[in-house]
Amino acid sequence: MAPTCTILEYLSRPNPRLQNRSSSSGTLTVNDKWIPIEGVQPWVDFAYDILCARYESSLRKTITRFDPCCLIANAHLDEVAGEDTIEALATVNNFMPVSNALHATSKGYYGKGSKFFRQQSDGSSDWGLGDGASKNDGLTTFRNFCSGNIKSSSKWNSDDLWEVDWSIYLERRKFINQARPLEQAQHYGIQLGTRYAWILTDKELVKIRITTSEDDVEDQPPRSSRGVQHRRLLSDTSNLSTALSAMSIDHSACSGQSGSSSGMNPAPLEIARIPWAAGSGKNNEMTINLGLFFIAQLTFEERSISSSYPPLS
Repeated sequence: MAPTCTILEYLSRPNPRLQNRSSSSGTLTVNDKWIPIEGVQPWVDFAYDILCARYESSLRKTITRFDPCCLIANAHLDEVAGEDTIEALATVNNFMPVSNALHATSKGYYGKGSKFFRQQSDGSSDWGLGDGASKNDGLTTFRNFCSGNIKSSSKWNSDDLWEVDWSIYLERRKFINQARPLEQAQHYGIQLGTRYAWILTDKELVKIRITTSEDDVEDQPPRSSRGVQHRRLLSDTSNLSTALSAMSIDHSACSGQSGSSSGMNPAPLEIARIPWAAGSGKNNEMTINLGLFFIAQLTFEERSISSSYPPLS
């Protein structure tokens, strides 16, 4: 009989050590339909103790043990050189195990963005979260409840995210580069009507929660986008080491309209980070796989966007 373990043990496995072969920063996708963000603040209650207590019964369930680290090394999937190689690694190391754990708790699965594609103007995220039942109207693709993207850390690094003066970021190219993936996450979250998004790089997982402004939307006009042009913006490589790596957000299955068309005025985004190197294997530290599992659990509980949310504890 195959050995088993609890879901907590299953998702607490450390990530494999990576060999980064990337030699260039590449370019960033931008879209003038995205509306500016209001800034960022820590998502303080996305924490190991709080979420383990919240989902204690699910984490105690047993599952067949699976550790792909040796297979990953044998296949050289731990050698990352760009977003495609990170995605190949993450498919085996993260999304397959987490989706297996979600299946054991009847809480959906992570899948490639093409499974959630709606129409040409929408694009699709790199990855999405589905339930296997809810389909897009008139299509064979599934609804996306939480979008995420893969980015290379040579493009983004979130280490200095808290140092940005968000009141003037539109006037500084460095700050604009830091904000682009956050603008994208905010845009598609609003279009999908979900408060959650995530970005995975070869350095970290960044979880995002979207909140609306407490100001009454009817008392002020919705924040406007910059237009409808879609283009590529060259990364400023001198800034990338202090910019925003873990931010590779979703081209998710949205309506293709400007975020401002929702009549929503977003508040600062809540951000929580999990380093790739996190995880001792002793069930006492947040890992990327636990982070993806918890985001899915939260999404299927309640995902509508509001001006405030009850504590997770």
